[in-house]
Amino acid sequence: MDTAILWSLISSFTSVFVLTRLLQYLLKRTKLEDRRRAYLVFFLVSVFDLVGLYFYFNSITLALQGFLFYYLPFLVMWLFKDLLEASRMKKQREASGTSE
Repeated sequence: MDTAILWSLISSFTSVFVLTRLLQYLLKRTKLEDRRRAYLVFFLVSVFDLVGLYFYFNSITLALQGFLFYYLPFLVMWLFKDLLEASRMKKQREASGTSE
């Protein structure tokens, strides 16, 4: 494997991880529903990464290619994780609400 590709994967994972966790932490204090917060974080990080790639490559085609192949898989992974967590929290709230 080419080392440039490996470092691109590492940097994209790190970027997506830091941004999604930071936004989740900051938005947890709002009154947003968990699922809406997960989608909002996905959208905001996607826009941020796509704009950053555009300025890095100075080309929309290279930015889209980098986004689709390096950033989007990690974003979808974190989106699914957040949605699963939101579903678990909702079920826990429903279970604790009916037992009282």
